[in-house]
This record gives sequence, structure tokens and C-alpha cells, in this order.
Amino acid sequence: MGLPIQKAPTYTTKLPSNGQEVKFRPFLVKEQKYLLLLQDSSTAEDVVNAIRDMITAVTFNKLDVDDLPMFDIEYLFLQIRAKSIGETIELNLRCGETGCGGTGKVSVNIEDAEVRGIDSEKSKVISINDEVGIGLKYPSIVDTGRSEDIKDRQEKLLALLASGVDYVYDAEDRYESDDISSEDLREFLESLTLIQLEDVSKFFEDLPAIKLDTIFKCNACQTEQSRTISGLQSFF
Repeated sequence: MGLPIQKAPTYTTKLPSNGQEVKFRPFLVKEQKYLLLLQDSSTAEDVVNAIRDMITAVTFNKLDVDDLPMFDIEYLFLQIRAKSIGETIELNLRCGETGCGGTGKVSVNIEDAEVRGIDSEKSKVISINDEVGIGLKYPSIVDTGRSEDIKDRQEKLLALLASGVDYVYDAEDRYESDDISSEDLREFLESLTLIQLEDVSKFFEDLPAIKLDTIFKCNACQTEQSRTISGLQSFF
């Protein structure tokens, strides 16, 4: 007779990007290895792989994690973490005063974190000229991981732009990103003028992200400071 296996509770949340309802359970002991990887990983790709595997497991393999934008992943991870380990985490924040170098500890409730920057009025279609344009999308978690590990600034920008192209259109047709080879897409992006490139890049300058406002006191200069914690890795 086998040992009794307890059934983990199930919770529900909604993705910020589209309101899709997602069911999840807390992390179990067998998923602790992913949490350790997140703390010890040196590359963005390692972080992405750990998050992807962990979220896939706790959402019962019913969520296509690879296609989710990074801010959905950030939000979902913190929701799962809150139900698994607890809502409160302690952070050690660096002082912002010039020449200080001190730090300050603060406890925050991660359930207070929210995704900011989703603008329904923000255009996702950029006109290149009278006939040609680009439809853009938020980069997925996989796209974000790939671009973060690229050291060359120009190559990193091209990788980010390429990952955000949903389709390209001209006067006669519309070309979906899945049907465009990486070589053709790169050639298209490299053919843009600097002004056109700047217009496209503006879409990626302020992408939605998980954020939380807090106040802490520096242990060195004793000044009280406000800080906005942004991005998933800032919560570790």
C-alpha cells in the first residue's frame, strides 16, 4: 500500500495582457530546484528556462508559457510565489544618495505588485512609408531571454526588434512573422533608415513590467527614500 499523497490547493488568477483565467497550484518540494536555479543562475537564458519549466509544472501543463509576454510571466510567478512561500519578502536596497554606498532593508508584500505600462491606446502598427509598415507585439519570455544574453548593443537591439515583429505589410500583401525567415527579417530591419529604426524602437523603450513602490531607510546616511522595484529579478 502506497503512502498517502496530499493534494495541493488550486488557485486562480488572470493574465494582465488579456484577462485569460489561469489555474495554478503552489510550488512543491520537487520544484525547489527551480527556485535555487533562479537565485544562482548567471545568464538570462538559465533564468528563463527555470521560470518556464516551473510555471509549466504548476499550471498543470495547460499554459503555453513560451508565447506569453514577459510581464505576464513576472505577474504569474509572483502570484504563485505568494501562495507557495508567503506574500512577504525582504529586500536589501542600495542607497540612491551620491557617494553613500549604504543599503537599507525593507519588507514588501508581493501581492501589491502590479503590471504597469499596458496602454491600449499605444499603437502597435508602425508605418515605414506610404505602403510598408510593421505590426508589433510584446516579446515573449523566450525572446527576452535570448536578447538579454547578447553583449553587442547593435545585435541586442536587432534581436529585440525581430522578436517583436508580428507581421510586415505592403500595398499588396501581409507577411506573418511565422512565415518570414530570420535572414529575410534581419535584412528588412537592416534596410531601415535611422529615423525609421527610432520609430520602431520607441515601442520597446517602455514595455509593461511588474512594479511595486516602497520606502526604505539607508543604514548608513539614515535618509528615507522611495523606490520603485521593477522587473522580476529585482524581487530576489
